[in-house]
Amino acid sequence: MGLWQRYQRQKLIKAAGRMLAKQRNLAQQKISESWHWGNVGHIELAAVLQCQQILTLAPDESIDAFLLRCQRQLAALAEHYRQNCDDEDGYGLGTVRCIEMWLDTSYINCK
Repeated sequence: MGLWQRYQRQKLIKAAGRMLAKQRNLAQQKISESWHWGNVGHIELAAVLQCQQILTLAPDESIDAFLLRCQRQLAALAEHYRQNCDDEDGYGLGTVRCIEMWLDTSYINCK
């Protein structure tokens, strides 16, 4: 792997960490305000944690392979939330979609 590819990997890993931390903070804020949000924060946090597992970059995985794999797995996760009666208001789906949009932007920026 060349120097440029290593740089791009590190940049992507750091950006993903920041984005996931932001989503996690939003979910935790809703958990702390559960008197208003009900179980929405827990649903969002579960979605963030599932996305975090998907967005784990394997040591030998190229950026292209990573981005394509994540797009497929996030689309499958979004479909799961769409079909899930526990997420009837769509907050888990919205969280996954937000992360999908970030990934799409990252894919464009890496090209």
